Parts: sequence; structure tokens; C-alpha cells
Amino acid sequence: MPAAAPAPDPAFLELALDLARRARPSPNPPVGAVVVRDGRVVGRGFHPAAGRPHAEVLALAEAGGRARGADLYVTLEPCNHHGRTPPCTAAILAAGVRRVFYGVEDPDPRVPGGGARFLRRRGVPAVCLRSAAAAELIAPFEKFARTGLPFVTLKIAASLDGRIAARTGRSRWITGPAAREAVQRMRAAHDAVLVGLGTVRLDDPRLTVRLPRADRISPPPVRVVLAGGDDLPPHARLLRPARGPLPAPETWIVGPATPTTARLADADHVRRIGLPAGRNGLVPERRVLAELARRGITSVLVEGGGRVFTRFLAAGLADRVALFLAPRLLGGPAERGFFLTEGVAEPGLATGLELLRVERYGDDVLWVGRSRPVRRG
Repeated sequence: MPAAAPAPDPAFLELALDLARRARPSPNPPVGAVVVRDGRVVGRGFHPAAGRPHAEVLALAEAGGRARGADLYVTLEPCNHHGRTPPCTAAILAAGVRRVFYGVEDPDPRVPGGGARFLRRRGVPAVCLRSAAAAELIAPFEKFARTGLPFVTLKIAASLDGRIAARTGRSRWITGPAAREAVQRMRAAHDAVLVGLGTVRLDDPRLTVRLPRADRISPPPVRVVLAGGDDLPPHARLLRPARGPLPAPETWIVGPATPTTARLADADHVRRIGLPAGRNGLVPERRVLAELARRGITSVLVEGGGRVFTRFLAAGLADRVALFLAPRLLGGPAERGFFLTEGVAEPGLATGLELLRVERYGDDVLWVGRSRPVRRG
């Protein structure tokens, strides 16, 4: 009687997830894959960019003939449709893979037929490992595919008393170097970084990704400014042309047309996106997100300030909250907080957040959660 095949090893899926985190193929989901034969990895791959070969194809190509009779671990269910590239299921069958283990099912309702079902019908066992990490990795893709809107993460750096700036408005630096490096990686994982006009005026940020050469991404995230009906400072760093050999990241100014934004429309890296304002003089957040999605943005990292955080939270449009807490007390007026509402009458009516994970960066703590209504009592 032949020996039973070994059970799947979650460590190999973790390797595939590490590979997937190096990918940024938007609007496609990040995917990593490894080919395992006799307990050893013989092929690796991740999906580098839309239109390029998928992770499974690259991993199988590296494995070559060693893929026959091997196991394939992939973070997302293999595709079974023709897009810019052929279906991965065809490559899996041609390579003679013995079994396929995948982290999470393909959530895209626009894609007919499941790759796993296709493989099973052709004699290749395909098993979903139900990985929470794999599901979180493709959450932006899933939201975009299901709703047509970008996935929104609020990145907040605050003191223990909830202040995101000193009484003067200055916020450099509340958190330490390790936390700020983590923010750079967050930026690299998103299609766009968004701030309000107040943040541009007070902090004059660059909103660029500053990582070692080996970790740099292309293209960098688009920089988006919610300008309302006011003008941007004409000398803001977001508007300056590049000084080095690389072009400046694109800057999109979203809001009603103003004299300054109209003049900037002809700059190489600056684009004005005119949208009608609501009764409060601001463009509704959902309309902003719909316009960004129309232009190919599937994920947005919102970096401030307090009024912008509040607008997205109050509108129920924040999918994730990444809150860095620094061990310091800034005091000062409540307007320097990140949730500027009149407050609720009862704690049970609070805006709820579900904890996903907690990480430490030096002396700072990162709390990551997702929106969820909470009622207590």
C-alpha cells in the first residue's frame, strides 16, 4: 500500500507570502508562489507587474523539470481565465504538479469559474489553506473588484493623548525612526497617498517613498491633495520638479478649480482633477474615491490631517486604521486630535474598530484595525 502524501506545511505558504509582499502589480493582486519537491523549495516567483507572468508561471519556470510530481504553494487561488496572460491552471497541468495548496480563494466576482475546481476535475488536488494573512494581503484587490472603489487605509501617528500635532500644528516628529521607516513601506504598498490642504500648508511633505535601492518601487504612489476651494502654497514641495535623474511622482490636486490649480495643470507631474464641491465647499469623499478608481487607483493611504481622517471615518470609508502610538503626551487643544467630532452620548454608540494585529517599532506601537460597528451594554 503506497504511503500517504505528506500534509501541507504552512511554512511554505509563509515563504510564498513573503514573496507576494515584494509584488506591486496593481490593479492585479499581489501573489507569491513556491514549488516544493521532497521538502525543498525548487522554484520561486511573484507577480511583478500587471501584464507580466504570474507568480505560479515564474515559480514553475524556475523549477523546470523538478516541478513534475512536486507541490505548488501559492497565496491566491490560481487563475483559470485569459487576461493579459494565459491561465495559470494550464501552466500547472503542463508542469505535472502533484498538488496545489493556496492561501485564499479568488474573490473577483467578474472572473467566471474557479481555478481550483478546474484543477480538481483534471485530477490535481487543490486545497485552500484559509490563510488570514493571505486574505489580508489581497483585501485591497477584493474591495476594488467587488465595489469599484479603492481600499482606504488611514495612517495616523499620535501621542498617547491622541494628538497628531503640537499646539503650533507641527507634527515632526511624533514617532521614532523605526516607525517612520514602516510608514515608507506602507506607502510603497499603496497606489496613492492622500492628504488634505492643511497638512500641505503645515508640514510641506514630499509624500515620496524613501527606501533602499533594492526595495524601491516603480511607479511610485501618486500623491493626492484634497484642496477644497482653496489654493495650494505655490512653493509646496509636492509641486516642485524632480532634481535627480528620476521623474517626480505624480501629484493630483482634487477639488474645485482655483487660479493656482488651473496654472499648475500644465506642469509635467501635476494634474488638476476638478470635481464639484458639496454644500460644505468640499468634494464628497465617496466621489473622490470613485474618481481615483476611474483613474486606476485601487488602494489609498490617507496620511492626514485630523479633518481628513474624521471625514473618512464619519463617512464609513476607512477600511483599515493603522495607528502609531508614541509614548509621549503633547497636550494642547482638541483640534490637534485625529477624530474631530462632537462625540457620542453613550460609549455603546462609538465608531467601532476591530483589532487585527499589534506591532512594535522601537518605543512606538502600531495598532492595526478595521472598521466595525460596536455596541456594548
